[in-house]
Amino acid sequence: MTGFDPSPDMLARCRARCAATGFAPDLTGWTAPNGDLLTLEGVRSRTDWFRQRPETTYRYERWRDHQLIETQIDIMAQRFWGLDEFRMTLEAAGFADISVVGDYDRSRGVRSGDRGWTFEARKP
Repeated sequence: MTGFDPSPDMLARCRARCAATGFAPDLTGWTAPNGDLLTLEGVRSRTDWFRQRPETTYRYERWRDHQLIETQIDIMAQRFWGLDEFRMTLEAAGFADISVVGDYDRSRGVRSGDRGWTFEARKP
């Protein structure tokens, strides 16, 4: 198990949960097969609430022997959709038999605590 989150509170929570199950993960970065440390930092750079579109700037870094050897910066734009809004968009595009599940669990519908929704639809 690996992960990256720079906040001390989240790291403490992750360490405690992992220790309770016998895991000892690296919670500060990822290590490449050659031993390089790979880090990721994401900063919300802009949010257009009217268009439901946030942009996040991600900075990827590769470190070797405590020296920064490579950096890549990417901007990721996303779009927020409401459950009914996306269903109506699929219907307007001619899709039918629309179903949606939460957290990739096909045995149930969506719940308020889901981290993601999966829509399935058929175009007749």
